[in-house]
Amino acid sequence: MNSQKLAAGAAALMMFVSITAFAENGDTSTSSSSSSSSSVSSSSSIKSNRSGGKKSRLNNKMTKVMEKTKLDLACVQTAVSTREASLITALTSRKDALVTAWGTPDAAARKSALKGAWSAYKVSRKAAWKTFKETVKSNCRVTDLGDDAGQGDGE
Repeated sequence: MNSQKLAAGAAALMMFVSITAFAENGDTSTSSSSSSSSSVSSSSSIKSNRSGGKKSRLNNKMTKVMEKTKLDLACVQTAVSTREASLITALTSRKDALVTAWGTPDAAARKSALKGAWSAYKVSRKAAWKTFKETVKSNCRVTDLGDDAGQGDGE
């Protein structure tokens, strides 16, 4: 089994070396080398897209929204500032609640206070992001089509 894996790895390495050699020589007469190199690069880009997780997907989603529609950038900038201020407030509140909770000598009361602090933070965080998304979606789209909007050919 290990010898099969080793042979497969050696074959893949030899293909990579030959692809690299063709690419360096600029030989475009063989279509298999260009298709092989594109498949190698596409597979590496797929792997790099998967590594980001939820944050990366959210970032890509917001980027796609901004690419599809015209956005008022000043509006988005204000929405980001508001969201970040809300998140800072949520973090500060969580920090204060956690410090207070850990100062409680009673274990049951401490456990309840810790749970409440994390729960309140989660609600605040989700509310900040929900408000941001709604603001960008509803208020930051450019809808001005110019002076002759809907006029057709001007007749």
